[in-house]
Amino acid sequence: MNIKSNPTQVRLEADRFLKLSDSKGTRVQCESGALWITQDHDATDYVLMPGQSLELEHGGDALVFALMDSQVLLQEPARSASPLDRFGRALLNTLESMGSWIGEHFGPDAINTRKFRHWYGAL
Repeated sequence: MNIKSNPTQVRLEADRFLKLSDSKGTRVQCESGALWITQDHDATDYVLMPGQSLELEHGGDALVFALMDSQVLLQEPARSASPLDRFGRALLNTLESMGSWIGEHFGPDAINTRKFRHWYGAL
């Protein structure tokens, strides 16, 4: 699926369909009309009426067929973080916590609270 904006509103005339590729996690909402939805690897077909929605659970293709003139709202799933993204986030969190620890133990406040008085006992 390659939606240019998220969420995307699509108008389907009666007896027209929309093919969604790699649709796992996509949310399909019927704003008006009636929709029939079928997806790869799912033996169940779904009919959505106005106000109803369905999150597609299977990879592969899905067909959204308009049983009458319909307004459809499509929302792509949130992008999952790559292993590199997760590593970078963990590294930033570690550095942030280290920075606050260093500031707490070696910064100006550490001297004022005399946390290390034994280091400079004569002062």
